[in-house]
Amino acid sequence: MPKLVGGSGPIDSKIVFVGEAPGAEEDRLGVPFVGVSGELLTSIIHGLGLAREDIYITNVVKERPKDNKIEQFIKFDKGRTLVTEAYTKYENFLYEELSHTKANVYVAIGGVALWALCRQDKISKRRGSILQGHWPPQGGKVVPIIHPASALRNYIFTHFIRFDLRRAIEESAYPDIRLPSRRLHIEPSFIEAMAYLQSCYNRPKLGFDIEVVNEEISCISIARTPYDCMSIPFVMEGRDYFTIDQEIAIWQEIANILETPSIEKVGHNVCFDSTFIFIKYGIRSVNLKDSMVSSSICYPDFPKGLDFVTSICTREPYYKDDG
Repeated sequence: MPKLVGGSGPIDSKIVFVGEAPGAEEDRLGVPFVGVSGELLTSIIHGLGLAREDIYITNVVKERPKDNKIEQFIKFDKGRTLVTEAYTKYENFLYEELSHTKANVYVAIGGVALWALCRQDKISKRRGSILQGHWPPQGGKVVPIIHPASALRNYIFTHFIRFDLRRAIEESAYPDIRLPSRRLHIEPSFIEAMAYLQSCYNRPKLGFDIEVVNEEISCISIARTPYDCMSIPFVMEGRDYFTIDQEIAIWQEIANILETPSIEKVGHNVCFDSTFIFIKYGIRSVNLKDSMVSSSICYPDFPKGLDFVTSICTREPYYKDDG
C-alpha cells in the first residue's frame, strides 16, 4: 500500500497550489512541497509578501512515483497525453479535494498539474497565462507556473516563476477571469481598410506588424490602440485579396503613415519589418520603437520572442498555437 501525501494549509485559502507528486522529503514527512523544490517555492512566495501558511498546497498524484518518474502515471508523448488507471483515480480524487476549496485562483505547478486542471500541455509556453479550469462542476481560474524543480536545473526559470506568481497573487483578489477586451478587425473591405488607415493620422502612436509568405507580404496589421487593431490581408487562399488598383491605394496610405515623423510606430522586431517594407516598396519608415530591443535591454537573459514578452508584459494568454 503506497504512502499517501495529502494537501496542506487552510482549505478556504484564496490561492490553491497544485503540484505534480510528492518527492522523497514529502514522502518522509507526509507534507507537500517541503523538499528542495518546496524550499525554493516557499522562498519565492515569501519574497512576494505571501506566507506559505496562508496557501492550500496539494498534488495531483498523492504517492511518490518510483524513482521519481511521473511517467508511471502520465506521459506526454509527441502531442499525445497517455494516462494510467492509477493516474485517473488520483485525478478524480484531486477534483473531489478541490470541490471543498473556495480559491479565487489555482496555481498549476508544472505540466502535470496544467493537464489535470486545464487539459492543456506545453507548460513552458502557457506559463503565466490566465486560463479557465476544466474540472467539474465548473472549474476555476488557473495560472500555470514552471515547476521549481526545473528552476533548480535552470536558474533563469526562477525569475519566470516569480513573475507568474505575482500575477497569481493579483488574480487571487477576485474569482472571475478578466482578460483584455480587444476589437480585432479581420478581412476588411477596401472601403473599411482605407477608412481605418485614414483614421490613424491623428494618432500619436501606432503598432504595426507584417507577415511574410514566399517573400511577399501576405498581410499587415495596424493598431490604433492596444485594444483596436485591423489586419489587412493581401493574399487569401492563394489569391489576391484586393484588385491591383485597390492594393496600390492601400499601400500609398500605409506609406504616408509609416513615413510621417510625428507618429510613433511600435513593433516587435520592427527592424525586420521596416527593412523588408523598404526593400519591397521603397517606403522609409521613421520614428520607430522596437519592443524586442526594449525587452532585451530590460531583461537581457530572457527569451526575445513576442509570445514570451507578451506573457511578461500583458495579461493576454498564450496565443501562438491558435494558428
